Amino acid sequence: MRTPPSSRGTPPPVTVGPGDPRYDDLALRRRNERFDQRPAYFQLAWTTEQVVAAVNEAVQAGRPISVRSGGHSMENSVGEHPDGVVIDMAGMNAVYYDPEFRAFAVESGATLGEVFCLLYLNFGVTIPGGWCHSVCVGGHIQGGGYGALSRSLGSVVDYLHAIEVVVVDEAGSARAVVATRDPGDPRHDLWWAHTGGGGGNFGVVTRYWLRSSDAAGDDPRGLPRGLLPKPPQSLLSGAIMWSWGDLPRDAFRRLMHNHAAWHEANSAPDSPGRTLHSTLMITCRGGRTHPPTSWSSRCSTAAGPTHTP
Repeated sequence: MRTPPSSRGTPPPVTVGPGDPRYDDLALRRRNERFDQRPAYFQLAWTTEQVVAAVNEAVQAGRPISVRSGGHSMENSVGEHPDGVVIDMAGMNAVYYDPEFRAFAVESGATLGEVFCLLYLNFGVTIPGGWCHSVCVGGHIQGGGYGALSRSLGSVVDYLHAIEVVVVDEAGSARAVVATRDPGDPRHDLWWAHTGGGGGNFGVVTRYWLRSSDAAGDDPRGLPRGLLPKPPQSLLSGAIMWSWGDLPRDAFRRLMHNHAAWHEANSAPDSPGRTLHSTLMITCRGGRTHPPTSWSSRCSTAAGPTHTP
């Protein structure tokens, strides 16, 4: 196990069960109130060692384990076991350069906003992650990691160099292991299992190391092939919104078709359109017929193009 550089002391692990005033807040999962889960307890961890201890305790007690970073899941995929334990990773949010791996280490509880800010301000680099800054990388990277820069830079997992995972062996004992992109690594298959598609059935991910596959040298700000890509120097964004009352069925179908067809026709690696990203947001259809006044309107369709020259 590797310890991130830090000048602060490490807090002890925190166990929150029913009756604790923090339990109800954690049960709401912070981001999704569709589900109100009631596990036996929440375990808040700040280090890999604490995650190992939490997994060992749950396994020995026969409790199912769920893992949560940002809590943005829109499905009932975390904390669904009334007698289980939810290991909350929000406290593990370090982002730093690791000279041994010549890669940027990112703990699973770090939000995309924290990652973008620290990578850019400290090193002038970025990753093609999602636009929602409160999403944590723990589930985002395992799912592939897609954002506005992905049409030109690929998915986040294209830059996954190594991963630290707490696994349980045949004897029921938990330990942390590191798997890398190196085909000669005996744990290479474990690395491959975390390169997109979601899941989370192989263990508890505590840390990712990100690095371009063709990176040269060991300077995190090095050129011409840096350890991670440089962000665009400028950004042009905009939004177009329609009220459902002004969007007949045929027009809606045409909008859906044209939006997808344009992206399909302009997605080649050498296409000038690869720097244009557009999100089509479709909300519920309500009774209002006048144009919406804000993004929070319940009765609108919006297409927002973002261009990075």
